[in-house]
This record gives sequence, C-alpha cells and structure tokens, in this order.
Amino acid sequence: MENKEINPNDYIVDTSHLGPDYQEFDQAEWVFQFDDEEPEVFAWSTNPDEGGNLSFVLSANSASSITFVSPSTGKKLNVFSRPMSEETRAKRIDIPDYSDLELKTPKEENV
Repeated sequence: MENKEINPNDYIVDTSHLGPDYQEFDQAEWVFQFDDEEPEVFAWSTNPDEGGNLSFVLSANSASSITFVSPSTGKKLNVFSRPMSEETRAKRIDIPDYSDLELKTPKEENV
C-alpha cells in the first residue's frame, strides 16, 4: 500500500450535529476546572493565524502522568496509565483490525 499524505483541508467536516452553540475559535486557551471553581488556563494558541490543537499522549508505562492543581483549593486531578484490571478486560469489546484498510480522500472517491 502506498503511503499518502492526508491534507485535512481536503475533508469537509459536518458540525451541524454539534448544536447551535458550537463555534470554532480563531485563538483558543485550554482550561481545567474543578466543580464550580474558576477555570484555570494551562495552555493557549501560539500561532496568531490559527486556533491550534492540544493533545495529551500518555504512554503505557508507570512514568506517564499529568497532574492539574487548583490554585485556589489545592485539589489535584491526576491522569495516568496503569496496568489494565481484570474488570476493564471484561468490559472491553473486540476492536476489528483495520490495518489493511486503504484510506481514500473524498476527492479520490468522486473521480
């Protein structure tokens, strides 16, 4: 299978299902909030020409964690990885293997 670079601009994203309050931001800041406390900004757009994205990657190891701390109350929110429990294994569904699936852009399908 040939590797192709996918240009996100080639795709039309239907946002109508997101409701009337949905909006895209020219510039954004990302916040965390505990209960009804004031939201705390922890990241923001760095490029003035686009809103940007925020991604977290937590690997499957004991060193992967992110901790958010509320400055007003000291409450902590920890996000981390750990070995999968038997309870989670029992809940997990089989995910089909799509590794051989050839992806086509909308432009290719309309040709």
